[in-house]
Amino acid sequence: MKQFQYKPAGSPNRDFVQILGVKVWNTGYGSLREWLIKSSRNHDRLTLLAIANAHTMNLIQSQPVYREGMRMMDRIINDGVGMNIAARMRKTYFVENLNGSDLIPRLLKDQQEPLCIFLYGADEISSARTAFALEGISEHIRVVGRLNGFDTDETEVVEAVNAARPDLLLVALGQPAQEDFLCRNRDKLKAGVAVGVGALFDFLSGGIRRAPQTVQSLKLEWCYRLFREPRRMFWRYVIGNPRFLWNAWRWAARERAPRKETSSR
Repeated sequence: MKQFQYKPAGSPNRDFVQILGVKVWNTGYGSLREWLIKSSRNHDRLTLLAIANAHTMNLIQSQPVYREGMRMMDRIINDGVGMNIAARMRKTYFVENLNGSDLIPRLLKDQQEPLCIFLYGADEISSARTAFALEGISEHIRVVGRLNGFDTDETEVVEAVNAARPDLLLVALGQPAQEDFLCRNRDKLKAGVAVGVGALFDFLSGGIRRAPQTVQSLKLEWCYRLFREPRRMFWRYVIGNPRFLWNAWRWAARERAPRKETSSR
């Protein structure tokens, strides 16, 4: 696969938290919403937003091409308790957990101006049901196009998106495929903002049941998903989450260690 070209990230500041060398935006919902809506109006350059959880960070560590692609993102935001634990290892914290499954519906529900959306990913039934669900969230939301993730190729997707010129492109191909698609086609796509949303279409369409609200409030939705899909989620949660925390702890400890100065003779 072709290696991604990217501009190195600037120096970290208090608005960002470094997790395993990845610069994650430390922001709240209000600031994120303002930034996203403003960016969605500019179709001259596609803005990329990534939602990162423990699984994302494991992929970044294990797949160099994916790591380079994630550095192309304009913003990376935190999703999940694991990310905040990793931030605490850096003696800081995220001001808000921006859970992707809740974030997009919340953003659309609060939308007060017309917003055009294009959906790419999942199967045909999930795609159609998601379009119906999104347009029911707010009278200001309009789905201007959709393509499932199984019967289309990238050229067809780019052409369809460019014909629709959406403000917001939601890509539900799962990680790392959705971010890889966006990075490969960034310069071709005519849209405002693009976000990889993982299983969001399955949740909105009813294909995957969300955990009860009580379980969500206890930050244990991952346990519910593991119970519902043990074979698929075992490696992500039982193996992946401890691996992420171990790597985050080692990286944080290394960053805290005093640098040895080399003496010159």
